[in-house]
Amino acid sequence: MHENTYDVIRVSNFSKTYQRNCSTVRAVQNVSFGLDYGECFALLGVNGAGKSTTFKSLTRDIVPTTGEIHIQNFDVQQEFTSARKLIGYCPQYDAIFPLMSVEEHLYYYARIKGIHSKRMKMAVEKAISDLSLQEQRKKPSGTLSGGNKRKLSVAMAIIGNPPIILLDEPSAGMDPQARRFMWQVVEKISQRDKKSAVILTSHSMEEAEALSTKLGIMVRGGIFRCFGPSQHVKNKYGVGYEIEVKVRKSQYQELSQLATELHLDSDLQQRINLEAAVAKCEQAGFDSAILSQVRKDGVGEDLVLEAESDPDGAGQVRLQNLMSFLFAQRIGFRVINFLLGIFSQVEMLE
Repeated sequence: MHENTYDVIRVSNFSKTYQRNCSTVRAVQNVSFGLDYGECFALLGVNGAGKSTTFKSLTRDIVPTTGEIHIQNFDVQQEFTSARKLIGYCPQYDAIFPLMSVEEHLYYYARIKGIHSKRMKMAVEKAISDLSLQEQRKKPSGTLSGGNKRKLSVAMAIIGNPPIILLDEPSAGMDPQARRFMWQVVEKISQRDKKSAVILTSHSMEEAEALSTKLGIMVRGGIFRCFGPSQHVKNKYGVGYEIEVKVRKSQYQELSQLATELHLDSDLQQRINLEAAVAKCEQAGFDSAILSQVRKDGVGEDLVLEAESDPDGAGQVRLQNLMSFLFAQRIGFRVINFLLGIFSQVEMLE
């Protein structure tokens, strides 16, 4: 990577090892990336993959074993006093003072960042407006909801428009609506205003796709498995699409009608022998692929367990439970058959 390719941040061959029980453990191995203004880099990975170690190296919480980190040409290890003035940081756990109000937090951090007194009020008002914290501005931060605490943490990070903004799981603990709002805020900071470069960590591919111009996926051992725009990563490593289907809840009358069609009693409250009922359904022409799932390692495992735990030892289950299973699976298989008409291969994950 050429040294002058990126103006805001450049990480070159960063590695971190620890000594544990007389052995060397690699937390991160030879990570390199760079960002310019208007870019957002999402770092994905499971717990223990090395995301936090990489993130902490940018704020000098940890010292690299090897490699270099530059922020606007300042060496983070040698010139951190200068580099830290350029960083806005939202940690994974909210670093707030419970008795201080939202407004007091923002003025406090504005002073820490050296914002001129004539511009401080405008900067604070902008942060409150951007994060929709108008109604909470006078409230003690300790009384805020989890989502509003995350908003405050992000507001403290972005105040003053720092050139690099570090967001460690910024939408953690938020409801879907608040998460979408947070995505809009981050997207505006990085891609529309183009005044900052943003690095965020996340467990969500959806979040990474919504926000990032580049993404990297780390695996255990701190290795970059892939790096680049989301479309490049999907083209290279994607194996297909994942669809989640929610089946409409069945009505009692529908289940009773299904039982009648299968020559079973319409009284769904009675208990029947599971094995005999499955055989009767098969004779009535019900889909054998669905009935074959009524086994211990199949989708119908719960029915088998119910039959095995029958206190009378007769292998019986409630007829309503069996009909609910068959009703839902029949709709599910219709969806699968529809997808098979579009795609060459469909696999049921769960």
